[in-house]
Amino acid sequence: MHLGLIRQIIFSAKNHHKLLASCAWTSGAPSVFSWFSEKKGENHDKNAKKENKKLVKAGLEMTSSNGAENAKEGSYSILTGFIYVSNLMVGTGALTMPLAVATAGLAVSVPMLCLLCVFSFVTCTCIVEAMSGANAVRKIQAKRRRQPADVSSSSSSVNSQLIDVNGDNSDESPNSYDDDQDPLLPRQASRNKELFQISERVELGMMAKMFFNRSGTALFYACMVIYLYGDLAIYAVAVPKNVVSILCNNLTCRPNMTLPDNNLDLPCSPGFHSNFLERSSRRTVYHVVLGVFIGVLGPFAFFDVSKTKLLQLMTSLVRWISFLSMIILAIMRIANGHSVTPVVADISAVPNLFGVAVYSFMCQHSLPALLTPISQKSKLTSMFVGDFVVVLTFYMLLCLTAAFCFDHKTIQDLYTLNFLLDCQVCSSDGLRYFLAAFPVLTLSTSFPIITVTLRNNLRSLVGMDDDQRLVWKILFPILAMGPPIILAFFTDNLETLVGITGSYAGAGIQYVIPVALVYFARKSVAALDPQAKNPHRLKINSNGTMIVVLIWTLLAISFVTYNHIAG
Repeated sequence: MHLGLIRQIIFSAKNHHKLLASCAWTSGAPSVFSWFSEKKGENHDKNAKKENKKLVKAGLEMTSSNGAENAKEGSYSILTGFIYVSNLMVGTGALTMPLAVATAGLAVSVPMLCLLCVFSFVTCTCIVEAMSGANAVRKIQAKRRRQPADVSSSSSSVNSQLIDVNGDNSDESPNSYDDDQDPLLPRQASRNKELFQISERVELGMMAKMFFNRSGTALFYACMVIYLYGDLAIYAVAVPKNVVSILCNNLTCRPNMTLPDNNLDLPCSPGFHSNFLERSSRRTVYHVVLGVFIGVLGPFAFFDVSKTKLLQLMTSLVRWISFLSMIILAIMRIANGHSVTPVVADISAVPNLFGVAVYSFMCQHSLPALLTPISQKSKLTSMFVGDFVVVLTFYMLLCLTAAFCFDHKTIQDLYTLNFLLDCQVCSSDGLRYFLAAFPVLTLSTSFPIITVTLRNNLRSLVGMDDDQRLVWKILFPILAMGPPIILAFFTDNLETLVGITGSYAGAGIQYVIPVALVYFARKSVAALDPQAKNPHRLKINSNGTMIVVLIWTLLAISFVTYNHIAG
């Protein structure tokens, strides 16, 4: 068994590296070669090949990295991750919240938004814990599968040589080596950090297959596919329609001003000179814009979300400028004496408020794709705290300034219209067009992320997560984008159908699935390694909290159902 070579390696390590000798004394021969083959628990392809050549000569097999595929993906900072998550949270639903908040009253609306924020934060951190648990399960299982059949006989011979070299007569049997333990991480905290490191992207669909039974997995995919396809269909219709309403209406403060109208049967009457727009129908312009929309954003579906970094940064800047513009304009109007007394509380308006605001912090479906490339995963909790605090603050400022600036009976369903109805509120033509484009920018930012999420989960559904052949890299993005684009081309009226299916599927994704995933992830990890403790588990995410979230889900579904019926 090449004992001479092994003895030479051990003596050399002992003379030059005390750490190696210590590992050999505590964990036997496997720890010696683990030090050569698994530096700090991460095997990169280049280093793996070099170390493998060394260890094959000694008759030992080297393990490969669990995150080999993910090492090829791009990475970004925690600040970029913060921007990605906040962009995904703040959708066009933010523009419908001022009316709902002002109608229900501030005494009801403010606590409701805070509760929504807290529960969404809990389920987001549940997803993070489930992701780290799934990584731990895969690492443990992969390590056990890599153990050679003759490890017992080989380790006995090698361990006897190590005992002779170190002069130690430990009673520990070489066969008691725990394949789940990393010999270079004797402290449990360090070992847990390595074991639960999110080094490999595990989509929600992959976690469902790992932790759920067949029925649970089927329900998950039904919920996920319905929601994501519905979202993409709405985006594919809403973005071109909003662009048409901007191009084919006169939004200036000059004579013949018209308000944005999404009716594609009306003639196109732009507020500026354009031969093409003036002689084209709105539906023709709609199809042209749809083609441009897919041509610009469609290619992002073939890559990872890290490739959309520039798009996310630019649209995030524009988005927050839009928010600040509406908040500042409202404050200026209030300061000029146009304030009103807001409604304190109206319980009859609570179902509508709940139905509008329940998904105002939705981002759980795309977290695996967004969080895995982040380089500083120890700061994920802080990032989420920052995201939720910032988004909640902007929601509050937007809704409170609207409630004190406009009478609740005059606030429009889409809040930006309040700044387009009256030139005294916003007299700048450029700013009026800028605010009218807010929904376009918001939806355009989220479209690539949701497409990538759906693409990855479709791959997981058919069991081709690791198949990197070109044909699948082309087919699955097309499968993700194709149906919504086809629907958007032939019809522009999907809001009712997709709104209903998206509401219920959205409740499952935002609340039920994260709770179920983290519950079964904890059970799976405990079954494989009872001593392992997930460092991503927060004290707030107790079993009691999970029960409260499920009760909240039933309440959410009840209010959403009532809102659909009443609407």
